[in-house]
Amino acid sequence: MKDYLKTYPIRITALAPIYIGGGVSLSKKEYIYDAGLHKVLVPDTFRMVQGLQKKGILNRYMDFMQKSDIDGLDQFLGQCNIRQDDY
Repeated sequence: MKDYLKTYPIRITALAPIYIGGGVSLSKKEYIYDAGLHKVLVPDTFRMVQGLQKKGILNRYMDFMQKSDIDGLDQFLGQCNIRQDDY
């Protein structure tokens, strides 16, 4: 059977500066891992805080970020009855 993928050696020359990333690390409290979809969701913090404020749980979120023993953001949102469909 003939292989359907081929590889070729190439050389890429950048013609302008390339931004790869800032090297920022996220804690478990700053992202949601969806094991079923094998995806990591990183919320827009500003919009998320606005939404939590509308729901009246911003103070609870602040406590979670500062001193909670809850493992991750997904667990916190689950305890606040915020469904996956909401985010």
